Amino acid sequence: YVYDQMVAAAKANDAELIQSLTPETARFELGSMDIEIVNYDEAYKKSPVSDANDFCWGVKVEALGQRAFLAGDINNYNGDEDALAKTLGHVDLLKLGHHGGPGSNSTAYLRSILASPATESAIAVQTGAYAHATPELIGALDSSNARHLTTEEAARDGKPAIVITFAKDGLTTNVDNTAQVFRTRTSSPY
Repeated sequence: YVYDQMVAAAKANDAELIQSLTPETARFELGSMDIEIVNYDEAYKKSPVSDANDFCWGVKVEALGQRAFLAGDINNYNGDEDALAKTLGHVDLLKLGHHGGPGSNSTAYLRSILASPATESAIAVQTGAYAHATPELIGALDSSNARHLTTEEAARDGKPAIVITFAKDGLTTNVDNTAQVFRTRTSSPY
């Protein structure tokens, strides 16, 4: 129903409806942001999958020298995170896959994209309750020195949303008592 309504609205407004991505249509600019849709392989059309999350897209955003990856509901049941770990590179901000729940956010994937000498500390945002985070997820975030934020703790602190701002000198967030800046290192600790 929702899909049919979306298609009808696009047609009624003479909007271009892109239903399959190619390398040319998966990357675009929005203001100063370079945006790339990743994980859009359509192999699921030939071989059915048990869950729509098994073909979830991700969004890589680069702006002002910072990189974010919004993992949607990407999981690793079919090796999607393993493949992304090889191509994403380091990210400064990660929206954890599938609300931080099991099946997503494998240790190797998190260590690959979060651990880097390039930044003081990456930020990982969990859109689910902290209780849903597995011990493996917590361990991987700890070993990557990533700052773990949850929407649950933001709401408890009276914040209607977690807001992360890209700036030339790093990322700022509204969920600390005072805005905390995660600055880019000027030299490698390694």
